[in-house]
This record gives sequence, C-alpha cells and structure tokens, in this order.
Amino acid sequence: MSEDRDMLARRLLQDYDAARDELAVLTSAQREALTLAAKGYPYADAGKLIGVSHTAIRSRLTQATKRLGCTMPEAIALAAKAGWV
Repeated sequence: MSEDRDMLARRLLQDYDAARDELAVLTSAQREALTLAAKGYPYADAGKLIGVSHTAIRSRLTQATKRLGCTMPEAIALAAKAGWV
C-alpha cells in the first residue's frame, strides 16, 4: 500500500514538473491569460480584472496555444497539472 502511494506521488510530481516545463515557453501575459481562463473567467471578465480588452485576452490565449502546439482545453489541462488553478 505504501509503495502504491509512493509511486503515485512520484508520478504526480513528474506530471507537475513536465507541465511546468512545457508552460515555460509562455510570456508572462500569456501565462496570466491562461491562468484566468483555467480558473473559468470569461474573456471580458479576465480582461477587466487585469485591465485589458477581451480581445487582448483572446489574442494572448491564441498565441499561447500556438506556442504550446495544443488546443485551448489541452492548455487549460496543462495549467491545471502545473498547479495554476
């Protein structure tokens, strides 16, 4: 039982580290937009929260998914694995 928990803990840490490494390519603005999207904020609300337009949020997220080479749901899952939400 203890070995199973240790193996699970190691696997979770590996996933966490891998996700953080993948997300390291993002700019701070892209990370901020992705974090808000992963937390469920609509574009308009996320924009108001950080003082930019909803189109700026959408643009940052588009740029982020292109850099990551994935879809928005995949990027959000990656952010969750990295502990951003």
